Amino acid sequence: MRALLRGLAVLEVLALGQDLNLSEVARRARLPVSTAHRLLETLRRRGFVQPVEDGRYRIGLRAFEVGMGFLRAQRLPEVARPVMVELVDRVEETANLAVRDGAEAVYVLQVESHRMLRLFAQPGARHPLYCTGVGKVLLAWEPEEEVRRLLGAGPLPRFTPRTLTDPDAVVRELRAVRARGYAVDREERESGVRCVAAPVRDASGRVVAALSVSAPASRLPHHRIPPVAGTVVSAAEEISRRLGFSTTRISPPPAGNI
Repeated sequence: MRALLRGLAVLEVLALGQDLNLSEVARRARLPVSTAHRLLETLRRRGFVQPVEDGRYRIGLRAFEVGMGFLRAQRLPEVARPVMVELVDRVEETANLAVRDGAEAVYVLQVESHRMLRLFAQPGARHPLYCTGVGKVLLAWEPEEEVRRLLGAGPLPRFTPRTLTDPDAVVRELRAVRARGYAVDREERESGVRCVAAPVRDASGRVVAALSVSAPASRLPHHRIPPVAGTVVSAAEEISRRLGFSTTRISPPPAGNI
């Protein structure tokens, strides 16, 4: 506990926005220089602290990402709900919002359609990433190394005759998702159910959620998928905009991405 409190004190000092050398960090955090050095090295390895010229340190990108987690947790459902209501009115099918937790997609919000026959996903429900529309979106913008680590050697569990069980086939599918900007679940998780999903981005441009429309396959035939996908992509872009995303802020994807 003591080490944690001291590490947080170092982060709080650097969070003020000034580049500081080791002795300045130690003095402002009221720590021995040797202790401050050990803490800075640990924080540097985890990305919370970044060394700069002349032996100085500044707050690292990982600290920003953790801070963004608070904003996402507070704002995502609130921001997404009105857009999802409008989406349901337009396509007359159920809309879902999901986030990634490890190798699973977790549904955090659903707006049901008004049709008698409609699909329902309990908030908190979990599904594999590789065979769901939202899951494919949450994987498609991740580095291939991370994707293959999550998928393992295979074969993956089969849920329907259409489930992709070969990790190489999943990776190829994710490349197609990234290229067209949306994912399709072609009855891969549940027979008779199709889904179209698109990425939701935060202010930094990172994919933080997936927005989807799900429907019985009879109401979402293949010829209807492209126009529905366009509507879902537009809705996801609107949620992203309300979260602070702008296309001018996004940087090129790192090498090795799907």
